[in-house]
This record gives sequence, C-alpha cells and structure tokens, in this order.
Amino acid sequence: MSSTTLDLVVSTHAALLRVAVNCETGRADVTVLHDACPVYFGLTACAGGMLIAARNVGLDFRVATPGLPCNAIWRLADGATTPEPYIAHPALFDLHQIHAVGNWLFVVMGWGSRLAVFDIAARRLLGSFDLQSVVPPDLRRTDRPRDRYHFNSISFAGGRLFVLAHNWEEGSFALELRLDPASREVPVLTPGPVHRDLGHASHDIAFDEGTLFFLDGEGGALVARGHPAGRAGLPGRETRPYPRGLVVMRDRLIVGYGSWSAEHGERAASPTRLCVFGRERLDVRLDLDLGPFGNPCALSLAVAGPGGGAWPAVAAN
Repeated sequence: MSSTTLDLVVSTHAALLRVAVNCETGRADVTVLHDACPVYFGLTACAGGMLIAARNVGLDFRVATPGLPCNAIWRLADGATTPEPYIAHPALFDLHQIHAVGNWLFVVMGWGSRLAVFDIAARRLLGSFDLQSVVPPDLRRTDRPRDRYHFNSISFAGGRLFVLAHNWEEGSFALELRLDPASREVPVLTPGPVHRDLGHASHDIAFDEGTLFFLDGEGGALVARGHPAGRAGLPGRETRPYPRGLVVMRDRLIVGYGSWSAEHGERAASPTRLCVFGRERLDVRLDLDLGPFGNPCALSLAVAGPGGGAWPAVAAN
C-alpha cells in the first residue's frame, strides 16, 4: 500500500465492504464482500486472515438469513474474497468489537458486560471476564440490568487492554486491563486505571505514542487526548454525524461515520462515510461517501500478507 492509496475493510449495518481509496483523486472503489449476515461489527487481523463479528440479527431482532449462524465470528482467509463461518458458540451474543492478541480472540459483548476469550486455532472458549466486577463504585449503576454500561470497543497496546463503555447518558469511560505476560494457556487480566470523561455515547478507542484516541458519538468528533489539537469535528451534513470505526496510522487517522438518528432503522439506511484526517493537525484531508450501506461499525487496513496475498488486515492500535 503506497502513501497515496488506502486499502480498507469496513463493516456496516448492511454489509462487509472492501474499499480502495486513492488519496490524490479522492476516488473510492467499493466492493461488497458479504451482505447476508448484518449487522457486521468487529474486525481483527489474525494469522492467515481476518476475523469478522457478524450478528445475522437486525436491529429489529429478526434473523437476516435463516440457516446461517447468529452472533458468530466469521473468517476471511488470505486471498479469499468471501468470508466463512468460523466460531459459533452459545456464549456469543450482542457482538461488538473483537481483537486478536496472538492466538487469543477477545470479544466485547454489551449485554451482560462480558469479555469472552477464545483460542483462535482451536475455536474453543477459554473463559469470560465480568467487566462489571472492575467498574469503580462511583461509576456503578443498577438500571438497564441487561446492558448497564454498553461496553462496545476494545484495543490492545503493549500489554494494556482498553475496553470502552458507551455508558448511556452518564458519559463514557474506559477500563484498562493489564495482560499478564506470564499468561500461557489462558490470558490473565488484572485491573488497571480507569479512563474517565471520554465524551458521550462514545465508540472506538486506541492508544498510540502517548495519545488516547476515541470517537465522541454525541459530539460527532474525533478526540485525541494528549495531542496538541485535542479534538476534530466531523464534517457537517444535513444530519448530525455519528462516528463509528477508527484506524490510527503514522501520518493520518481514518474515521467512519453515518447519520445519527434515534431510530435504529434510519441508522441502518444511513449513508456510509469515511473521513481522513492528517495526524499532525487533525485537519480533514478527505470526506467520502461510500454508498447507502448504513452506519459503519469498524474499520481495518487491508495489506498484502506473506506470499503476496491480499490479507491479513492490520488492526489499529
């Protein structure tokens, strides 16, 4: 991938997309890789390809395609053009972001505030971490018993696991969990600091070179805590921008967004957009309409893998 091109995978409410962006011309070529199992959510690189969280359950809770698994992890192998079901397990539900660390797959589930961990090669559940158990007392809540905090996003940086909570109307926060380097068969996580005041209805979190990046959903902005610019609003449209999906690169940041609406059906019909920011000044370089695929959920870079294949993707951390 050259400095003038971006090769991306984008998950949305309606489809899994491959997007090639020419940064000089502003042209985006969009290919639909799969559209039978919306809502598509988390994306993560793993050995030999990419893993994708696919709910196959719409925002109306109806199954999109009978006969295909619901709330399952799919795999797009190196060089493949179509994903295949890979992990289906009763412990998986309300899928949000996912992240591979070595041979472990971490899966964020809003309902129940759980973090499930799978052995990728064996497709075996290793355990489920109760995120509610490490929420500080002053942030604990008892309303919304099924989904108290709406944990939705995860990233990994140097032994530190960040899990972001939307937290409804109370303001977003992130738990930091430390991954014990002595962990062998099963990852051992210990609580670290809590990152507070991370906007409202926020999504996506990444720590890179001393800066904590996240997307403020209610504010329609990219926030860079520790960066001189601090914050960058998404371009204004007829409706309020709703950011979901973040890639952090050395010289630029890529944010997915759609149109905010209180109606889930309208979010599913929203235009799918990408905004490319320069990292130094957080200035808008490109603002692209990919088509009517609904709000994006996650972004990942797709780069040539060993042997010249199109995969795996590189997750942003």
